[in-house]
Parts: sequence; structure tokens; C-alpha cells
Amino acid sequence: MAHSVSPTFPATSDLAFTDEIVATLAPLMPIVDEVLALLDRVPMERRLHQCLDGSWSSVEIITSDPNDPMQGHGTEWFDDLPSLLPLFEAFGGVIAHCTIARLAPDDLLDWHYDPVSLDHDLSRLHLPVRSNPDAVTDFCDARVHWPEGRLFYGDYGFPHRVLNTGRTERIHLYFDVPSADLRPLLPENLSGRHQIREMAVNRLL
Repeated sequence: MAHSVSPTFPATSDLAFTDEIVATLAPLMPIVDEVLALLDRVPMERRLHQCLDGSWSSVEIITSDPNDPMQGHGTEWFDDLPSLLPLFEAFGGVIAHCTIARLAPDDLLDWHYDPVSLDHDLSRLHLPVRSNPDAVTDFCDARVHWPEGRLFYGDYGFPHRVLNTGRTERIHLYFDVPSADLRPLLPENLSGRHQIREMAVNRLL
């Protein structure tokens, strides 16, 4: 794996909270089991491939409505994950997008950013399904590893990259929910970071 060169980002000590654990009463381990069982049935040629060599691939569970980005529609695989329903109901039942993403061992998804954060209309939550200690995400200069079977919020409006230098694949299920439904569940200091986020994105560009 050829490691990318990291831009020099502005000081981001307040990014220590990008890996906030989101509390939910919905059981998560049944989702993990269903995701792994589904991936066993979905052949590689039916997955989306962001990398030509197949190192980063994904299966869309809910796809965004092009006419209403706040609303999503279940794909052919949605009914294979019934345990998602209690989790989605915990966030108001409105899910704009949901994907299972796989990163191969000894590979990376390079620096980029997405318009999802508590300061945007939508926020992104991650449920690690399969991981290893060397599968990490860099949010600017803050590196986090998220263990399996727990739910995490990350500010993906900041530049970030995903590295997997381990020997096993990294599989995450992630989904986008209305930020208005998520803000009451997270610390207030995770919002209102427009200026430092814009500075970080400008360094990446």
C-alpha cells in the first residue's frame, strides 16, 4: 500500500470528539450478523467499486432520492437486514442513505470530505462490523479506531481518509440521518465548527 501524503491541517484539538459513541437501545450485534451473512451472498460483481482493483467496494442498502436528499429508498438488499428497523426508528425512522463498505487489507481510501455533519442537514453514523486495530480513520490530524459492534458519530465534513494496514478486511455499515434528530444525543460542542472545517477543507484542496 502506498501511503498518501497528508496535508498540513490547522490545529484541530477539538476533533477529539469526532469519534463520539452514540447511545442507542436498539440491539446492534444482530445487525452485525445479518450484514456478514448478506455479504456472503452478494457476489463481487454486484457490488459498487470505488477502486478498480476492488479493494474498496460497497453494497447500497438505502439509496438517496435524487429529488429529495433527505429521503432514501430501500434497495433489493434492504429486506435482508430486518434488525436495522429498530435502529432506524431510534433516529426518527428517516434514513437518507445506508451502505455497507469494505476496505481490503493493506489498503486505503485517500483524503476526501463529505457534506455530512451536525452543521449540515444530514449526519453520518458508523457501525463497525468487522475490523482490526490497524484499521483506522484519520480526521485531519486526529486518528481513531472504532471497535466492532458499537455505533459512532464522525464529522465527515472534515477531510478524512481510511487506512487498513491490518491483515483482515474492514467492513462498516454507515447511514445518514437528519442532523436535527441526532443533535440532542450528542455534546453541544460537536456543532458550530464551520470555520475550522472550512480551513481544513481549503488545506486539502
